[in-house]
Amino acid sequence: MPPDLIYSEKAGSMRIGRRLLWAGLILAGIAAATLLFFMFENAEQSGNSPSNLISINSIQTLTAIANSSSLPTSTAALTATDSINIISNTETAFPAITATVSPFPTLTLTSPTSNVTQTNTAPVSPSLTASPTSMQTPSPHSLDVPVGRGQLFIIHKVINGENLSTLADTHSTSLEAIMAVNYQLNVPIKIDAVIIIPLQKKDTQGLSIFEPYQVTATQITAEALANELDTDSLLFKYVNDLKDGDLLHQGDWILVPR
Repeated sequence: MPPDLIYSEKAGSMRIGRRLLWAGLILAGIAAATLLFFMFENAEQSGNSPSNLISINSIQTLTAIANSSSLPTSTAALTATDSINIISNTETAFPAITATVSPFPTLTLTSPTSNVTQTNTAPVSPSLTASPTSMQTPSPHSLDVPVGRGQLFIIHKVINGENLSTLADTHSTSLEAIMAVNYQLNVPIKIDAVIIIPLQKKDTQGLSIFEPYQVTATQITAEALANELDTDSLLFKYVNDLKDGDLLHQGDWILVPR
């Protein structure tokens, strides 16, 4: 080809290359402006007005560069239009939320006041001085108190509605055992009759015969009473759980071996 045509083609290629370079720079500038716009628009909504001026100045500078370039008018207009569209399509960012932490409130507790006034009109009674009463422990030689060593017995006074069978069931014994230990027992038994009941003894093996007796003397030793009742002194003290020299008093109930 002729040299002048080759030269013209290279010149045209160089001009096209410059235009593409300018177009790339403009697009990069628009992208940077868009990024700055997003950043400074958020800052504007936070109350930072200088950033708004920076964003507007950047857009004006880019527009001036586009107008002064050697690109065709249609290209510059297209670029400006695209820039406006890009800016107009940007979403509005939500304003930044600033949390204000307030100190804990001070709680003041006030006791409720009552409007009701209660007046105690009850007379004040003097303090009572309790005089301790001695708990009287029943004598070991009273009615219905177990007595004896090994085998226990009670001396019981019959009340209304009782008979030998009911008494045997109550004290886990038997009719035969009750009859075996009582001296000259009258059957059927009558009210106020005093009888001897072996406790928890079903059979009659090893049982002796006894007679219930109530002491009439004011005070008497076990040995003296045994001699008075004409009974064995050792057996008398054994079945009545007495020791040598123990005293019996008026009203005591004892077992007299027969």
